[in-house]
Amino acid sequence: MSRSPLYAAAALVCIAAAPGMSPAAQPTVQSAIADHNYCTVCHGTNLKGDPAITLKAPVLAGIEPWYLSDQLKAYRAGRRGQNGTDDPAGAEMRTVARELTDAQINDLVHYVGQFKPEARSAATVQGDAAKGREEYAASCASCHGTQAAGNPSLHAPDLARLNDWYVVEAFKKYQSNLRGASVEDPWAFQMHQIAGTLPAGFSISDVAAYLNTLPPEPKP
Repeated sequence: MSRSPLYAAAALVCIAAAPGMSPAAQPTVQSAIADHNYCTVCHGTNLKGDPAITLKAPVLAGIEPWYLSDQLKAYRAGRRGQNGTDDPAGAEMRTVARELTDAQINDLVHYVGQFKPEARSAATVQGDAAKGREEYAASCASCHGTQAAGNPSLHAPDLARLNDWYVVEAFKKYQSNLRGASVEDPWAFQMHQIAGTLPAGFSISDVAAYLNTLPPEPKP
């Protein structure tokens, strides 16, 4: 699989320092691909995400270190992003992540951890937040927490910090076998199984609208 133009552009800008960060705050890296700022090509200078680019990039600010590490390794191992036709964004991430060593992933996790959640962006998903609150409490809270702040012991990430459009798209990938279909990734596989057994009236758009009313909580 050849590297895409987006990947090449990312590698070219990776040397620049992240805006607003002192050199001391940035970990030492060993190569250009390990340097961190190439993430901002897609995910934005403050890692707030950018749905306008072709492949869409979710917010990374505030992501749990353990979850980011897990997902980069899942991309690297080919457990995510296998289908370039139906999941081009995932395939692009897989192309990037497969170049990373464990040490480079640790550097990236450290770098991303410097960015804290900010005020939520404007809602982009139309849904009934009141209904979504009930649906969330019934089907999601047992793993992701009553305030959607996540639960590391269950490998359930924080949902309150996510872009509403990403919540919808990620859920649909779980439903359609684009994500979580591999038993080699048990926590994602569990989410895949759950997504396929929810009641017929479950609306991910309503849940996303509800999540968009919750303030993202800064991580320690």
